[in-house]
Amino acid sequence: MRIRLILFTLLLFWGLNGCSLKEKAINEFESKCGLLGIEEELSGFKYVLLLPGEGCSGCISSTEKFVKTLDSSDEILVIFTSIRSKKVLKLKTGINLDQEFLVFDENSILNEGRTYSIYPTLFNLEKGKVSSFDYISPNSPINLNDLKSN
Repeated sequence: MRIRLILFTLLLFWGLNGCSLKEKAINEFESKCGLLGIEEELSGFKYVLLLPGEGCSGCISSTEKFVKTLDSSDEILVIFTSIRSKKVLKLKTGINLDQEFLVFDENSILNEGRTYSIYPTLFNLEKGKVSSFDYISPNSPINLNDLKSN
C-alpha cells in the first residue's frame, strides 16, 4: 500500500511538473522578447516564428522558404536567432532582410534555456501573449501555408 502511495505521488508530481514546463518555456520566451525590445510588438501579430541558425537543416530550410513568401499582411513575426551573418542568410535564402516583420536576435538571447530547439518553433499569440507553441519538425502536423492571411 505504501509503495502505491509513493508511486502515485511521484506520478502526480511528474504530471504536474510536466504541464508547467510549457508554461515556464512560454514565460521565458516572453521575458526574452522583453530583453530583445520586441515585447510590445507582439500585439500586432498572431504568430511568432523562431528560426535557429543551426539544427534540423531540412526543417530550417523549408521554414526559410516559407518566410521568403511572407509579407507584412500575414501577421507573422519572424525571429532569426544564432545566425552567423545577415549577409550569408540573405545569400543562402534570398529573403529580403529589410522587412518590418523580421527580427534578428544577434546576441542569441533566444538560443538557450527552455525555448531553445534545433527545430523552428511556432508560437501562437492571443492579444500579444503566447498561448501555446509547437516545434516544426519532421513529425509536426503544422502546415505553415495555413498560417498565411488570405
